[in-house]
Amino acid sequence: MLPDRLLNEHSETEVAQLLNQRGWRSSTGQPFSLTLLQGLRRTYRLKSRFVRLQEQGLLTARQLEDMLGPGTNRAKYWRRAGVLKVVKLNQHYKDLYHRPTQAELQMMRHRHRNPLIPNAE
Repeated sequence: MLPDRLLNEHSETEVAQLLNQRGWRSSTGQPFSLTLLQGLRRTYRLKSRFVRLQEQGLLTARQLEDMLGPGTNRAKYWRRAGVLKVVKLNQHYKDLYHRPTQAELQMMRHRHRNPLIPNAE
């Protein structure tokens, strides 16, 4: 099923837009919407983009901060510093992070903030 494959690389909103751009319509002739796509995903028991990315090892900010230690709250900082690679989950500014290497984790745990990075917090 095409939407299933598209969800590997795109948010549900993006999938709806792509299907509409390709001229696809629902069984009732309606253009695709986020709501329609979410209904199809549930009906056909397709995994959400979040689940797919988590299965690939991507982490939420909270999971990442748990790895860094209590009170760090640094995911946003290290993303802006270019250390953490991020995948945009959806249009609501939800991000998932690629798992950092052990060396990156050590550096993030012990390194002081870089004053050259503006608005890092």
